[in-house]
Amino acid sequence: MWKEDILRRDLREASAEQFGLKGYRRMHGGWVSVDADRLEESEHIWKGSIFHGRLKDQFSTTALETPVLGEKLQGYFARYLVPRDAVIMDAGCGDGRITHLLLEAGMQRIVSTDLHKSSVDRLLASLSADDRDLVLAIVDDFNRLPVADGRIDVLIAVALFGEMPDCHAALRSAIRMLRPGGLLITSDALLDHALVYALVRNDIDEFLRIARTSTRARMWDQKDQRYRVYTTDELEARILEHPELRILEMDGINMLPSLVFGAVLQDTNVDTEKKGELRDLLLGLVNKGLRINRQAIYICRRMAQSKTLK
Repeated sequence: MWKEDILRRDLREASAEQFGLKGYRRMHGGWVSVDADRLEESEHIWKGSIFHGRLKDQFSTTALETPVLGEKLQGYFARYLVPRDAVIMDAGCGDGRITHLLLEAGMQRIVSTDLHKSSVDRLLASLSADDRDLVLAIVDDFNRLPVADGRIDVLIAVALFGEMPDCHAALRSAIRMLRPGGLLITSDALLDHALVYALVRNDIDEFLRIARTSTRARMWDQKDQRYRVYTTDELEARILEHPELRILEMDGINMLPSLVFGAVLQDTNVDTEKKGELRDLLLGLVNKGLRINRQAIYICRRMAQSKTLK
């Protein structure tokens, strides 16, 4: 019932046979906008991207970073008293890396949204029947989601706001959907890492391009597909322009695993045993709290205060 309750009342189409939603068609596990194909074509840079699927490669940057991010999320939930039945949105869910972390953390009401139906299809296919009952999938542009005002307790946006054409419109959409006292956890790639990464890969042309344009490549072998990256000061300034949000803390994802496994080892032959040793040592260094971040994470509260999330 919670899946229907969070949706906008003005879009509901109740009938004797089935609950409906204006402008959307049902998909197994949720809703897809009737305009999804057109919207997806207008934003193609991440079409076909795989993140949860990369976890199968134990030495990929994604595989190293994901358990670290999972521990951080569970720490935030404990610190800010987020109950397991809170409604949590995985905004820009892709093929479900964060959604799976939320399920592993025991969360019971998850809204997973993305513009790309193929990515959401992969997410739904990766879920067990029991987990699928805990997830509501919505395929639509983030700024058009059919979620009623103030129905989300925690909104998680990993690598979303920084890559949208109008980040302030996206932040306003997040504020609209968050209940007063709810949490916004937003994470974006940093310009700092993009510059260092290019130097580690000994690509001066890419370093110059990043420095001149403040953009980085979607993938190292697809340098024509680029998105904007920011410094921590720039990211923080964007949040502070919205008085409804209060920054509670700033955290980050360490850049060392990316620099070693995503850059140095790409052109270096290292056996599996040594890779395993490197992985363990890097994770040990990361756990020491070195502040050399690849992504900045901001935990914000949607004012005013809540009785549940303190």
